[in-house]
Amino acid sequence: MRRVLRVVWNLLALWGLVSLLAGAYLGFTLLRSYDLTPRQLVVKAARKFGLYPQQAAEAVKLAPRYIPETLEGEPVSGHPRILFSGKEAISTLRTRYAGDVTYRKRVDGIASGSGILSGAVA
Repeated sequence: MRRVLRVVWNLLALWGLVSLLAGAYLGFTLLRSYDLTPRQLVVKAARKFGLYPQQAAEAVKLAPRYIPETLEGEPVSGHPRILFSGKEAISTLRTRYAGDVTYRKRVDGIASGSGILSGAVA
């Protein structure tokens, strides 16, 4: 009798482990096929089941990665993310380009269209 109970207990434990692994695999496959992150899945599930999606989104919100600070300078229309604060900034960039070989290669690779960014866009 004891041996039968031990076999049943082991089979139930094995069944639980297999079902846990199958559920994790199924969840991962669904996240990949629908191109969702786990946070997006939590918010969508909360919305679907009538829970409060704002509270779910707040619960799984990421912490800020960077300290917010104000940027100085004027945005350049051709490159809105690059801020130049005057002629000294441009001359600093030109000096760095002329003196730093690795920086020059990186800038030339991006400008020529043969870098990683152009491969991702193409």
